[in-house]
Amino acid sequence: MRYSTLIIPDSVSKDHKYYGYLHTLEEEMLPFYAGIGTKSNESFSRALDEESRTKEWKSKTQNKHYNIEICISSDDYNIIKQWEIDMILKLTKSDIVNKTKGGEGNPGYKHTEETRKKMSESRKGKKLSDMHKFKIRVGHILRKLD
Repeated sequence: MRYSTLIIPDSVSKDHKYYGYLHTLEEEMLPFYAGIGTKSNESFSRALDEESRTKEWKSKTQNKHYNIEICISSDDYNIIKQWEIDMILKLTKSDIVNKTKGGEGNPGYKHTEETRKKMSESRKGKKLSDMHKFKIRVGHILRKLD
């Protein structure tokens, strides 16, 4: 079981389309992952996502509390990409789990209708974990706050 806390400083605007975030183990107080997200439905879903992370990320966070800090936001994706590249470069001396040098995202990509149907079919009948349900609730609350 992982435990996370979302931190959004007042200096970060919730109105921008893109954001950069850090994951930090509470016990170490040193970031172990830097990432980029596209804000959709007023939530920071990529920063909160645990399911689509690497084995290294999951191993690092297993049974640990970590903080998710939204550090920067902008409507200019290039600014966020450069922030991620700079952060990963700064953190390479520590024990980070990023697999790339950063900035490789593909914002605005739209899946084809066929792919969307396949993804939908693959999820039908699957039960949501309590943590997943909790994250959905948090997303709805954050949406209402904006």
